[in-house]
Amino acid sequence: EKALPKSKYEEDVYINNHTSVWGSWWKDHQWGYKCCRQTIRNSYCTGSAGIEAAEAAADLMKANIARKEATE
Repeated sequence: EKALPKSKYEEDVYINNHTSVWGSWWKDHQWGYKCCRQTIRNSYCTGSAGIEAAEAAADLMKANIARKEATE
């Protein structure tokens, strides 16, 4: 007798250079990949460089907002 799959998704399948599965990371009500914190499914893994770039972009955005609010 053939065993039925328990999930409609394959488990532990790593795609696009990821080292973790989709759904291994959660932030701001969004699932993502733990290895690079991407929240776009099937995106290419950028690893720790992508994490650092996203943090730098967020910091720059906060600085720009603060500067704009200070001039108003």
